[in-house]
Amino acid sequence: MKCNIYDLPKQIPADKEVFDSLVEKGSMKLERIVSTGQCSDCWYDQPTEEWVIVIEGEAELVFENGPTTLMRKGDYVHIPANQRHRVNKTSSSPPCIWLALHY
Repeated sequence: MKCNIYDLPKQIPADKEVFDSLVEKGSMKLERIVSTGQCSDCWYDQPTEEWVIVIEGEAELVFENGPTTLMRKGDYVHIPANQRHRVNKTSSSPPCIWLALHY
């Protein structure tokens, strides 16, 4: 079935991110995340590797004991398992559209 990554839900809640699972196979999961100004309220410490790319908008990631990384359209990062990180901010206009690959 053909889909388009830029086809967003008609109603995006202002206070919540939208997570869409695109592909799941074994321990691999590819998801689209749509953020509209949200930020983390805690540190993420995931047991799996993550590769994330911003395909629209902007986001700012912070790594514990590491750099703050401004991500713009086309920028991607690899986040090793158990690398504590958080999202400091995301754009709302345009919405920040991420693709996140967990493996």
